[in-house]
Amino acid sequence: VGLTAATDVRGLLAQVRQTALDAYAHPDVPFEKLVEVVNPPRDRSRNPLVQVLFAFHNQPRAELELDGLSVCSEQLDSDAAKFDLSVHAAEDASGLSIAFNYDAALFGPTAIDELANAFFDCLHFMVADVAGELTAWRGGGEALAELSLPGWAGAPDVWSAFAAVVARAPTALAVTDGRVRWSYGALAEYACRVAQALVAVGVVPGARVGLLAGHDGGAVAGLLGIVQAGAAYVVLDAADPAGRRQAVIESLGVEVLVSEGRHAQQAAELSLPVVSIDTRADGRQTPPVSVPCAQDDLVYVLTTSGTTGTPKGVMQSHGGLLAQVGRYVASLEISARDVLSGLAGLGYDAAVQDVFGALLSGAALHLADLRAGVAADAQVASLAAAGVTVVHATPTVYRHLFGGELDCRHGLESVRRVVLGGEVARRSDFELFRTRFSDTAVLVNGYGLTECTVGLQWQAAATTAVRGESLPLGRPVGSLAVRLVDEAGAESWLGEIELAGPGLALGYWGDAAQTAARFIADAGAPGGRWYRTGDWGWRRPDGTLGYLGRRDGQVQLRGRRVEPGEVESVLAGCPGVSAVAVAMHERAAGDPQLVGYFSTDCGVLPETLAAHARQALPAALVPTAWVVLAEWPRTASGKVDRAALPAPVREVVASRPRTTLEQTLAGLWAELLGLEAVAPHEDFFALGGHSLLATRLIARIRD
Repeated sequence: VGLTAATDVRGLLAQVRQTALDAYAHPDVPFEKLVEVVNPPRDRSRNPLVQVLFAFHNQPRAELELDGLSVCSEQLDSDAAKFDLSVHAAEDASGLSIAFNYDAALFGPTAIDELANAFFDCLHFMVADVAGELTAWRGGGEALAELSLPGWAGAPDVWSAFAAVVARAPTALAVTDGRVRWSYGALAEYACRVAQALVAVGVVPGARVGLLAGHDGGAVAGLLGIVQAGAAYVVLDAADPAGRRQAVIESLGVEVLVSEGRHAQQAAELSLPVVSIDTRADGRQTPPVSVPCAQDDLVYVLTTSGTTGTPKGVMQSHGGLLAQVGRYVASLEISARDVLSGLAGLGYDAAVQDVFGALLSGAALHLADLRAGVAADAQVASLAAAGVTVVHATPTVYRHLFGGELDCRHGLESVRRVVLGGEVARRSDFELFRTRFSDTAVLVNGYGLTECTVGLQWQAAATTAVRGESLPLGRPVGSLAVRLVDEAGAESWLGEIELAGPGLALGYWGDAAQTAARFIADAGAPGGRWYRTGDWGWRRPDGTLGYLGRRDGQVQLRGRRVEPGEVESVLAGCPGVSAVAVAMHERAAGDPQLVGYFSTDCGVLPETLAAHARQALPAALVPTAWVVLAEWPRTASGKVDRAALPAPVREVVASRPRTTLEQTLAGLWAELLGLEAVAPHEDFFALGGHSLLATRLIARIRD
């Protein structure tokens, strides 16, 4: 039975009826002959023709009468499942009864309960309106409320939307970072100074301007100044090696830098004109520049890991940003009364939601630098003191902040939304939410990518029943559309997640081929394009989507997209290395690390290869464990079998701590890194440590 967008309930029933009648015309064909003619691929684990059986028993049931005997019916339980799933429906005077028989190796009781509830919801939908289109059925469960986007989502450009907030509430709090508290009027003034300086040095609309700054109010002023000047901002991470920043500048054609004084030396090394962010409160009133912008104009280029060894630039327009952030604000009901956390670096798509979600709504943005070495307990105290109402973090950061021992004085009653995204969220994250936040707070598991920052959402109150070990991805937000496409290119209940609708990225800077491959033109799609995410998902019985993993080699490491090909390209450039591979390995549940595998003909040491990688890659992309291979596991086609790459084995520590202090510190290192022992000469980050673990280590040492 085929389904089309125009098929209504009555039409579906007619198709089913005709299909069944056509099949009944051949009742005498032996099953063995049917299998012989169809000749399906043989698999002993499944039925050769069908895996799901539906049987409707509507024949009259006559009571058996025997002389001298009283006869009654008994239900016989059968432990043997002949199909993956069998559904038997029987109709009698009391109504419709339905029984499910299933293979326990494929389904659990919870999944069958969800399937049964969704089936009943579908029946109710069909009975309620036989003329209704099937696409109107949302699949049961709680659907996201219809969204009414804020008025500024239709503004001609981002600065116009921000300027309207400034005009309406110039004295309202706009941004805090622990050092400054700026009103909307002050923030706009500092942004105007940057914009005027950019125009003075010849920046024109559409130019790419680099932002080399910290994670503070000044950086936000610089970002807004670039946007006001009609240019597209490109964030350059001060923590990255100089070679990485230079590669971004060259690949994206960055023409000018906007920077703060503390990064003056790094900015000077890049040999570009530099505009300084001037945040002196000296009473000046700088007029905004008059630069015409349209919704289709470029507003930013965010870099992500690329397969070729060069960072990939994702382009977004003013209209795309307004549409994406508009959906985010509407779905979370953000207003001028809110205070949003700013935990993500400005070069990540999560920061687009935080910064513009706050500043286009008249809300306040509270920036917290997770790389400043501040203990989790102190960071939470800062969020509480600022009265944050919307916390947005990756699951890794969320566990770091709220998963340890917290001072009971840290009142989190102000938090009404906890938004997770960037990584797979687990049931344990929901349980942590229930213990840390108020009964009225809502947990939001968000799914989005740099190419579509606000895609799907699953929202849950403290009383929501959670099934399975990972949280659902949810449903499309607002007018966004989603479909699952299988390997054959057909829509299915399981396949690659594809998104369509307002706000998709424009494509990849300077890579028309990759843009065409990932953004598929389709006149019938909302917005005329489908974006192929590369993520594999499935439609759950309640209609929400679940996550199954990547269909390619890409991995997520603490919320950061990592293309193994980019890391491998850098490693392969090390002299003396003959073959390389990179894979993810979990030391423990929820504690992934990047592992580098290599072969060498001249005795290259892991520390040599690591030093080579640090010259070109961000710290997060440098493997923290190494395996030297003489022979590589390979598939039948001769490719490296990544699934068979061995887990790293740590060498026995030769030297031991000598003093009491060394023993104490080594014990803390070993505990946080999940190791049995640590030698005095070893490097914390080389052993798999990262900035969040380093913060926890500092806090433990202080205790």
